[in-house]
Amino acid sequence: MDLLDYVEAEAKASAEFQVACRDAVLKEVNTTVAGLFGGGVGALAYAVGLSEKPAMLWASWGMAGSGAYLLAVALWVVVLCLRTQTVWPPANDPGLLLDADELNGVGDAEGLVALRRANLRSKQRSIERNRSANARVAVWLDRLRLAALAVPLVFIGAAAVAAC
Repeated sequence: MDLLDYVEAEAKASAEFQVACRDAVLKEVNTTVAGLFGGGVGALAYAVGLSEKPAMLWASWGMAGSGAYLLAVALWVVVLCLRTQTVWPPANDPGLLLDADELNGVGDAEGLVALRRANLRSKQRSIERNRSANARVAVWLDRLRLAALAVPLVFIGAAAVAAC
């Protein structure tokens, strides 16, 4: 195994890892959206039930505010984390490699080495782009999960408004 073989094997493993990370992050995003949406709809339904009891009007407002807040956070998770994004492939298209500028006027043996190096540079760009996209989605998911923890404060605020 020469140096290029080793680097190509590492590039393949890294590219596959980034795609697997993307899949794992998107699974977490989908789970979070489902939980937030379910919690928001459940809180709104409970608020409607509480609104029929005059003594519980403050709790109805608190639940309605909490439900609306959870649905708003779910919306932001969808907008910031589930938008369709470009996924850079772990391999290159043959047309990109055959048109590489580095191959012009190069012999067969030298051309193969140049082709492999061009392929590795292209894979590196794909790995970096996928890593960046994964990090952006993960950071927003973490922020929005933390924002969801403010639900008790929303409940208290909405209940306080109703009690006044």
